[in-house]
Amino acid sequence: MKRPDGVTLISIYHFVWAALSLLAICGVIALPFFVGFVSGGDRGAIFWTAFASLISLLFFGLIFLANLIVGLGLWQLKEWARLAAMALAIFRLFSVPVGTIIGGLIIWYLLQESVVAQFSR
Repeated sequence: MKRPDGVTLISIYHFVWAALSLLAICGVIALPFFVGFVSGGDRGAIFWTAFASLISLLFFGLIFLANLIVGLGLWQLKEWARLAAMALAIFRLFSVPVGTIIGGLIIWYLLQESVVAQFSR
């Protein structure tokens, strides 16, 4: 069964977001070391930066996993991935204006009867 081009594009879109999240994770990991170097070893600054980095790691880790899993599921035409992609697109609606447009287009496309039929096979 051939995957629709739009689904391929949305899947790649999720893979790109997963890669960007992974890049953000690398930056967050390096941040406490940089602050420690710049602050001259100020323990308070290092502690609070490490604490904020831990919270950021959890946040970006969830974004990474969600986008990677949804991207893989869409690539394989899994129905749960279509629903999950729409759920992620709902969150993207709040990123005005570009996220709103992209999220709206993803929801609209994944609700098309021809696309839904591809996932139900």
